[in-house]
Amino acid sequence: ALQIPDTVHAVIRARVDRLDPESREVLRLASVIGREFDRGVLERLFLARERLAASLETLARQDLVHQVRVVPEAAYIFKHVLTQAVVYDTLLLSQRKELHAKVGAIIEALYADRLEEHYEALVHHYGNSADAGKAIQYLELAGDKATRLFSLTDARKHYRTAIDLLDDTEGQPERQRKRIDLALKLAAASTYAPSEEQVRILETSLEHARQLGDETRAARATYWIGRTHYILGNMVKALPLFERCIEMAEHLGDEELLALPYNIIGRSCLVTAEYSKGIEYLERGIPMAERLGLLDDSIYSTAYLGTIYGITGDFTRGIHTIEKALDKAASSGNLTRQAHALMQLANVQMIRGSWNESLSAATRGYEIAHKIGDVILAGITLINKGYCLYYLGNLEKGIELLRDGIHRVETTGSSLILTISYALLSEAHAVAGNREDAVNCGKKALELSQFGGKVGESWMYGALATAAALESPPDWETVHEHIGQSHRLATERGERPMLALTHFRHAEILHKKGDLDAAREQLDQAEALFRDMGMDWWSEQAEGLRGRIDSGAPFVWFAPYVDGPPTVAGE
Repeated sequence: ALQIPDTVHAVIRARVDRLDPESREVLRLASVIGREFDRGVLERLFLARERLAASLETLARQDLVHQVRVVPEAAYIFKHVLTQAVVYDTLLLSQRKELHAKVGAIIEALYADRLEEHYEALVHHYGNSADAGKAIQYLELAGDKATRLFSLTDARKHYRTAIDLLDDTEGQPERQRKRIDLALKLAAASTYAPSEEQVRILETSLEHARQLGDETRAARATYWIGRTHYILGNMVKALPLFERCIEMAEHLGDEELLALPYNIIGRSCLVTAEYSKGIEYLERGIPMAERLGLLDDSIYSTAYLGTIYGITGDFTRGIHTIEKALDKAASSGNLTRQAHALMQLANVQMIRGSWNESLSAATRGYEIAHKIGDVILAGITLINKGYCLYYLGNLEKGIELLRDGIHRVETTGSSLILTISYALLSEAHAVAGNREDAVNCGKKALELSQFGGKVGESWMYGALATAAALESPPDWETVHEHIGQSHRLATERGERPMLALTHFRHAEILHKKGDLDAAREQLDQAEALFRDMGMDWWSEQAEGLRGRIDSGAPFVWFAPYVDGPPTVAGE
């Protein structure tokens, strides 16, 4: 509500009180319709319809309202919003509720053939009336409309308000079913804006479904509880719920419900670093999603599958798969899908060491994510950009963007990709010689991994090994323990690019230690893997390191460019 000083309130009230009774009544009715009001609505609300024109002329002469439109319908506006507020304030609460209900009914009758244009106005009027049923009806319709237009912030607001109006549903099956359905719509609109509150709303819905014996709604609530935990980054809680959903879907014979958890488990396996399992689930789930027309799951899962191929070293297949997802996303016209596919493309090119290609995809993804207000995707693409700029030679800007991206993701309450993000920042600090920052970021990554986000652990241990080697004198036992962990994890999980990078880092560490023969052995393995996977940029770095070792040049830590920092577009 507007805070109006008493003196201003008194002046406006005095002006209104000096009006003739009919003009004053027209002003009161107009204040309920809104600051801008259609004459057609006002005509049906004002009993002395034949004298409405004269009253509007009086109000215009008094400079209280003025006409803003003649066609397609005549419309007026209060000259000052304070005037509308003061006049509205003169109405008793019961009068307001009654008039808002009347305005809602008039809008329904007047615009029956194009009612969707007026959903938001109907939400306002029935929301301020005593008709909660109508308010819920139009809140849901307005939420559905906002979802179709990808205005997800508005969609969440409408669904959440409708759920609040349905909180008292005990012993009312229809209201319970409606609350469940609204909770599921809210969850779908909150894919990139998760919260623990949504988990609680869904858990209440699951309990309602169980009370009703509604197995289908119970299964869908189970899926979305799991999915919200997934977006929040808690794989430990999410995965058992997805497995349970598969059991329920198989029992119900519901193929759509079966496709959803198959795809989300497959995508989760990227986060949990269970790549073989992820490929198995996605290669089964994607065709189901495509057959059923589940575009979101089809596109997101295809992009994730491409990233899994990339993280295990099959870059050609990975990039081709993600480009298929990007083409589908562009054809659908959905900006969120496009930003997501671009983010995954940036990930794979980044792992490969194709920095400019990755930077280009990340920049395009960030521009879209920023435009649509998707904080998580904006954060992830900033992390991509920061890591690329770092390895292209802009160390300071790279670290700045890595920090900024991580902060943005953290503001959403999600830790979905924070294990690997802190691992990347730890590595950047370690390579830059910032030992304390590298250790702190590595510890943060380790702390986050307890929630099931395992991707990035091999990066983290490699960074911690480099950080330990920065000590003076180095604690070689700790260095070799960390680099050994990085070797072990990358080998066990099939992370061939990371295994190659670990051999490279190990060669650097051994060069610093003075164990040149062992350094060459590690470098041989790194170079063989780089060549096999087409990681050309990294092959150049390995060649440079070998030259330094063989020439007896003094040890220097790896510099993230070959011949000096290049000029980089998109910074």
